[in-house]
Amino acid sequence: MHEFSPGILPEWSHQIWSRSRLESSQNGGSKKGRVLLGKRHPWLIVLSCWAHQFQLTLGDYFKVYEFGAKRAEEATFLIGWLNNHGKVRKIFDAAQEQITKDQLQLVVMQSRSAIIAAQVGAAKGEEAERLQAEAEQACNLIADGRERRYSFWSGLELVISDIKPICYGTNINQKDSTQPDQVLLSIAGIYLHFAAHLEPELSVEMLYRRMNLHPNNEDSVDVRKEKEKQVQGAVYKYMATTGPFEDFAMHKEQFRETMGSDPTAASVAGNC
Repeated sequence: MHEFSPGILPEWSHQIWSRSRLESSQNGGSKKGRVLLGKRHPWLIVLSCWAHQFQLTLGDYFKVYEFGAKRAEEATFLIGWLNNHGKVRKIFDAAQEQITKDQLQLVVMQSRSAIIAAQVGAAKGEEAERLQAEAEQACNLIADGRERRYSFWSGLELVISDIKPICYGTNINQKDSTQPDQVLLSIAGIYLHFAAHLEPELSVEMLYRRMNLHPNNEDSVDVRKEKEKQVQGAVYKYMATTGPFEDFAMHKEQFRETMGSDPTAASVAGNC
C-alpha cells in the first residue's frame, strides 16, 4: 500500500510501472491521488485498501448491533478495572491457577467483600462511593455466567465469534503480499458468517450494508448469470494475458525499450 497525494505523483509513479494494481487508503488525499493515477494510466487497477474497509465493517457491526457494542464496552471496562488496581488483581491471581471465567466467578463468590475493600481502600466520601460502585459493577459482570443466553459471558463469546472473521480480514489484508483471492475469501468468510447468524435482525443489517449499496438490478436471473460469466471471463483473460490482452506484456516491453519508464509518455501514448 502506498500513501501519496496528487502533488507527488510524477516523483514516484515510475516505481509502479511494472505493477498491474495499486492500493491506497480511502482518506481524502490518498483516494484523490489513486483515482487520478487510474485516469492517467488506465492499465492500472486502482483499489482502496481493504484492511481499512474491514475496520469500517467492524464499526458497522457495533453501530447496528447495540447488544454487541454494550458487551464490548463492558469487557473494556472490566479489563481496565482489573489492570488498574494492583490489590484487586493480587486477590484474583492468588486464587487462580488459570485465568478463565470459571475461576473468576469463583473468586467473586468467595472474596467479594475483600475485593471491594481492596478497591475502596482508604478513600472517603464521593470517591469511596465511586470506587465501590465500580467494584460492584465489575463483580456483577464477572458473576454473570453462561446460564442465561444474554449474560455477560455468553454475550461476550457471541461478540467474539462475530468480530473474529472481521479481525482476520483486517490482519490478512494489511500485508503488502496480500493477493486478490485472499481479499475475496476474507469477504466471503464475513458474508457466510452473518448469512447464517442466529440473530436474524443482525444478519439482515450486516448483509444489507454489504450487498445493497448499489442501484437496483432489474435484469432477469439468466441475464445476470450471463453478465457474471462475461465479467469473470474478462478478468481471467486479463490476469492470464490471453485473448484481447495476449499482446499486453509484449507491447509494454516494446514501449519501455523505446520510451523508457516515463509515465507521462505512457499516458500520452495511451490517449492517442
